Amino acid sequence: MASLILTNNHTDTTLTKFINGVKRGSKTTADNYSRRLESFRLFVKQKYNLTLDELILTLTTYSSGPKIDPYELLSDYMDYINEQSNISPLTLKLKLSTVRCYLETFDIELSSKKLRYKVRMPRIISEDKEPLSKADVQTIINACPTLKLKTYVMFLASTGCRATEALSIKGRDINWNNNPVTISMDGRHTKTKKSFIIFLTKEMEQQLKLWIQYKHRRRDRSYY
Repeated sequence: MASLILTNNHTDTTLTKFINGVKRGSKTTADNYSRRLESFRLFVKQKYNLTLDELILTLTTYSSGPKIDPYELLSDYMDYINEQSNISPLTLKLKLSTVRCYLETFDIELSSKKLRYKVRMPRIISEDKEPLSKADVQTIINACPTLKLKTYVMFLASTGCRATEALSIKGRDINWNNNPVTISMDGRHTKTKKSFIIFLTKEMEQQLKLWIQYKHRRRDRSYY
């Protein structure tokens, strides 16, 4: 069988294809994957002097390039990340998961059992987190310097919405005729990609009306 010639000028078409596939599901996830795989690309270039395309060829075609053990590759990558910066075990796990997803997309099978034993990961320390008390929440809301920020923080506290979900709400999404007032969340802007209804408390309803009234207040302009 003829050997495949690997060139260092090869563009990472596999990476582009992988990111584009992820982007169809979520652009935010695709951006996160792209950043994580950039460090993996640099590691492969530094250790093996290969592009990611060449690495995929090496791992899937026995006759091309040096023989690379994928488990040893991932273990060395974890050491490489730890040497670069002191990051948390959770971040390490996310980086490993992203690289594994990329490799398996291009038919590089990785056994979960072997991965667990051959690529040792530091334990994730779980800490008990205490929720904020009602007094603490009130203190934070009252400390907001502007009416706009106060309305936003109060909305997050009373509804449990994610920050980006709250920012995606438009005037037409608010149904003032309902009792209590409701807000229709568009599934295109939610993390779960599912639409849902938010019920506002009386305090939040009054605060929202106050902000809208202030936003559309009459502004007098003076000219010299």
